[in-house]
Amino acid sequence: ESATHHNMQKIMESLWIKSIPPNEMTAIHQQILRALLSANVPFSFVDSPEVIKVV
Repeated sequence: ESATHHNMQKIMESLWIKSIPPNEMTAIHQQILRALLSANVPFSFVDSPEVIKVV
């Protein structure tokens, strides 16, 4: 993956996140947490390189 592609991806992600109202972002975060807990996903999943890319 090129540095240019990576930078463009970060810019697009930033614009997408900024377009979501704070109350909706909170609801999304809460739903993600509920989904992870209900699926018994271990908290160690945050150490996964693929998860780190998303965050």
